[in-house]
Amino acid sequence: MSQYSRKNTLVVDFGILPKRPALEEVEKFLKCFVKLDMADVRSIQIHNIKNCLYIEMNDPGVAPRLQKLHHLQHCFVLEGVKYYIPVYVDGPTTTVRIHDLPPQICNDSIADHLQQYGRVISIHNEVWKNFFSGIPNGVRVVRMRLDKPIPSHIVVNSHGTYVRL
Repeated sequence: MSQYSRKNTLVVDFGILPKRPALEEVEKFLKCFVKLDMADVRSIQIHNIKNCLYIEMNDPGVAPRLQKLHHLQHCFVLEGVKYYIPVYVDGPTTTVRIHDLPPQICNDSIADHLQQYGRVISIHNEVWKNFFSGIPNGVRVVRMRLDKPIPSHIVVNSHGTYVRL
């Protein structure tokens, strides 16, 4: 474990959104929905690459409590589409990208299938960013705590899929 690993840290994952929310919207989300008490907060860091917030808490019990209360409970609405925001405790998670499945296979079915490899934290449909902005591109993005390796090709509901970590 690195001497610089995060501790007592809550992640608010805006990576599922087709565009980054303005800081005013982020602050409103934290105050109005998560009801974040700033007295509990040691630091808030915006991670530009992952498009998320890392909120380091003073007390180690606060982040797990907030995760339990707020994970996928609140949404942003953009162009009439609701995007439920993952809120979870930082830890050894992996982003798994699932390709080539028909859109009719729901995310719950994919999450159920992936449980054999570890705990699914969140799953969402990736959307186009530069072309066809906001339209799903067919890739499902899954945040997981892996217990065992996932093969690069799996079958979900009788459909073959390519898996990329």
